[in-house]
Amino acid sequence: MRDLLVISIDSDGNNQSKTIDPFSSELLEKVVALSDKRLWDQKWRDNPELPRNEDDLLDLITKMSVGEFLRFFSPLIKSARESLIN
Repeated sequence: MRDLLVISIDSDGNNQSKTIDPFSSELLEKVVALSDKRLWDQKWRDNPELPRNEDDLLDLITKMSVGEFLRFFSPLIKSARESLIN
């Protein structure tokens, strides 16, 4: 995911710095909006080491492969029926 979410900025012509793409936050917001809070609460109970704030969650995501991202978030997504109701 780092290749998708992290961009290089040429700051002075020689040095490049890495920063998280501003759209990374939008991706995270959309995933969280589609997620079921009860499933997140259960995941945190089962894995207390998981990040609980946006910055740390973005850091975790950038280290994931696309497959890891899908395996991590897929079980947290609301059912289609529930998404239509909300």
